[in-house]
Amino acid sequence: MSDFRIGKGDELRSGELVGVSVLSGVSLFTGDGFCAVTAHLADGPSFTGQLSPAEVRAMALQWLEAADAAESDAAVVAELRELGSPDDVCMAFLNALRRRRSPEPPEPF
Repeated sequence: MSDFRIGKGDELRSGELVGVSVLSGVSLFTGDGFCAVTAHLADGPSFTGQLSPAEVRAMALQWLEAADAAESDAAVVAELRELGSPDDVCMAFLNALRRRRSPEPPEPF
């Protein structure tokens, strides 16, 4: 798990998401496969739900795309800062790139 936090020095807070796990399963009633997805929270409790394998694959692709975009966005901001662009210009440029990449926010699962 990454130690990245929004704001330096922040401690884990109650209810803060610390991880997500996925396990495979098979329904004893229908014989269909499913995935049990669990969100793990800092204070111990978790929330588990079931999604179809297709939904989990779509979610995984969305996560991979977001991870790639995050690294690319960080590189763009670093280059803009080296060129002397102020942070508000960097963020405006980055927001414009995000809108071009995906005009609509992704659908929640």
